[in-house]
Amino acid sequence: SYKSPMPRKFTFREVILVSMVLVSASVTAETTVSWQLIKTHPSECFLSLAPAQGNTLYVSSWAGGIYSSKDAGDTWNKRPTPWNYQWCTSVRALPGGSVLVTGSQGAIMTSTDQGKTWVSTLLKKVNGFKCSASYGTSIWIGGMNGVLFKSEDSGGSWNEIKIPGTENSLIEKIIAVDAENLWLCGTNGLIMQSREGGYHWVSKTTPTKKHLYDMVFTSKEVGFAAGAGGTLMRTQDGGQTWQGVPLGLQEELDALAFMDEGLGVVVGGHGTVLVTRDGGNTWSPIHTPEKYWIHDALFLPDHQLLVVGSEGVVLKRDLN
Repeated sequence: SYKSPMPRKFTFREVILVSMVLVSASVTAETTVSWQLIKTHPSECFLSLAPAQGNTLYVSSWAGGIYSSKDAGDTWNKRPTPWNYQWCTSVRALPGGSVLVTGSQGAIMTSTDQGKTWVSTLLKKVNGFKCSASYGTSIWIGGMNGVLFKSEDSGGSWNEIKIPGTENSLIEKIIAVDAENLWLCGTNGLIMQSREGGYHWVSKTTPTKKHLYDMVFTSKEVGFAAGAGGTLMRTQDGGQTWQGVPLGLQEELDALAFMDEGLGVVVGGHGTVLVTRDGGNTWSPIHTPEKYWIHDALFLPDHQLLVVGSEGVVLKRDLN
């Protein structure tokens, strides 16, 4: 007859070693609080969130999809667009109530009536734009093959800017600190800074060759960049040097969002949501109700976190 083996007795040294590992782990569990499932659109894949005036929000999707909310994300309405063939890779609310959407096939859409009507403009026949940034009347758009366009008149006219050495790169994110100071990130650990309104760029050394999807600065000195294979980096000297933050994850990390200098999240593949409450020193996983791919995150007032992703999922929860 079968006899179960006797339980193995651990030595004092083994117990101490395991305890040290648990105490020193950079990712610690946080008590799960229920998410509010706002609404799902199974045929959609939500890619980008943008806040606008008041409680208005926009979210972009593939196949030309743009949705808007007037009540801080509790209800959503789909807006008709002229696109049915290219992804709406990013959406951005501009001053004066205008909305800008970048497309996966080198076009942009603009609306001046809160998404009721749209004008589509082909800027360049490229594989696609991926991101945008704005400050005042200046707008920047980046994407495949290091392509970068700038408008200085709120999108009335556009000029292409060549960035040497980025011909094989994908620009995933642009940050406009002001009209002159910008950052971008992308392929192979790419991080670049411009102090001349985007007309000249300088590369920064990073400890990774992983693809970087997003970056954010929480203060003049502190910033973060996230990307493929669980990559998370932090700078504490205004972006001049970057250090890796070990998370022990292999998931793609698609987006970062911060409420303030202390409270922030990084989100990504297979329902990954990590929260920090101490400015990025430690990160705690928060489980989503389903294993959606989370593509973007946004903090609302009163510490409400809104995330969107695959299958048109929209989730909200309180991080107080």
